[in-house]
Amino acid sequence: MESSSLPARSSRNAARKGRHQQVTQENNQLAIDFYSETVKKSNTKSQSFELHSAQTNEMIVKSIVREPMRLLHALMHLTVLERRLYWLVLNQIRNIQYRNPDQVKPYGALTFYFHSSDIIANDVKWSVTYIKDIIKLLGKRAVDWETEEGVYTHLTVFPTAQYIRGKGVIMLQLHPLLIPGFLELGNNFAQFELYAALKLTSEYAQLLYSYLSRHAWRGKWVIDLNAFKEIMGATSKSYEEFSNIRIRILEPAMEQISKFTDLDVSYVTMGVGRKVSSLEFTIAFKEVNSLEASREIEETSKHKLKEALETVANYTLEEKQIFAHASLRDYYSQFTADEKHQILNTPEFLNRFCIAECYISSGQVGRDKHDAYMRKSVFFPTGANQLPAPNSAKKGKN
Repeated sequence: MESSSLPARSSRNAARKGRHQQVTQENNQLAIDFYSETVKKSNTKSQSFELHSAQTNEMIVKSIVREPMRLLHALMHLTVLERRLYWLVLNQIRNIQYRNPDQVKPYGALTFYFHSSDIIANDVKWSVTYIKDIIKLLGKRAVDWETEEGVYTHLTVFPTAQYIRGKGVIMLQLHPLLIPGFLELGNNFAQFELYAALKLTSEYAQLLYSYLSRHAWRGKWVIDLNAFKEIMGATSKSYEEFSNIRIRILEPAMEQISKFTDLDVSYVTMGVGRKVSSLEFTIAFKEVNSLEASREIEETSKHKLKEALETVANYTLEEKQIFAHASLRDYYSQFTADEKHQILNTPEFLNRFCIAECYISSGQVGRDKHDAYMRKSVFFPTGANQLPAPNSAKKGKN
C-alpha cells in the first residue's frame, strides 16, 4: 500500500463556517460546484487544488445537516465513511434545501469536492488504496427511486466518484434525477449537527442518531421492535433474541450518541411478560453553546410550525382522525380512554388537538409540558377558538 503524505486534519475541518461555491448555467440548467473548507479551487482545467486550513484558534462552528427521511431509508446500508461523505454533501446543500418543493430550483448538476481528511480522524490509519476502495464502493451505491408522478427508476446515487491522487481530493457528482430528492425536505426530515455526527464510528450509531434527531422535537420516539430491526438492518436470525439487539446495537450506539452528540438518550422496553414488542426512547437536547446552531433550531421550529398548521388546515375529517389517533397512541398514554374517544369523535376537540399537536411537534412547547398543554388546549381553551400560549421550548434538559 502506498501511504499518503497529506497533512493530518481531523474531521472537524468539515464543520467550519464558510463554504466555497461556484454557480454556473449551462444549457439553461443551473449547476453548482461545492468546495469544503479544506479544499479551495485554484485551477479547474488542470484540476489543481490547494489545501486551505483555518487558523488554529479559529472557532469551530456547529454546522447543520438536514436529512430527508426518504433518503435515510434508501441509504441505510452505507458504511461509516460513506455516510460521512453523504452527510458532508447534505451539509453543503443545506442553503438550497426547502420544505416547499415549489421553491426548489431545477439544478442540472451538483458537484462536490472534499478533502480526504474531512472524513478520517487523525487517529485512523489509512492509505491511498483505502480511500480508493471507499470511492469505488460509494460509486456503486444505488437506490430504487419513485417520483410523485409514479415514475420508478433504479439509480446510482453518485455516478461519478473520483479520488484525485496527490491532492487528497474526493469529487462526487450527484445523479441529476436524485437532486430533487436531496433538496426537497417536506415535513419529514432529521436535523442534526455535522460536527457531532462525524465523531460517530459505528454504523448503528449513525443510523440511530438520524432517527433520534428526527424525533428529538417531541422528546419521545416509540417504535415497534420488528420495525426497529428492519431500519437497523438487523434482520438475521441472531437478532431474534432481544439480548443480542441490546448488546450489539442499542448499548454501543447509545453510548456513542450520548458521548459525542447533542442528545441525551435513554430507552425502555415494552411488551407482555418477557417478550419485547416495542421500544420507547426518551430524547433530550444538551445545552447549546453555538449561536448559529441556536438560530438554526429556532428558524426550523418556526418553519415546522407554519407548514404543520397549513397541512392540518387542509386535512379532511378522516385525515384529522387518523393523525390524532396516531399521536394519542404514541405520545399521550396518560389520557383516559374516554378523553381519547371525545377527542376523536368531537369535531371541536379534534380541531383543537390537531392544532395543539402542531405546536408541540414543532418544538414550541417545553418537553415536560406536553400533556398539560394538550389537555388545556383541548378541554380548557383560554378563548372560544384560542389555544393557551405555548412556552418557548429552549433547547436543553427539562
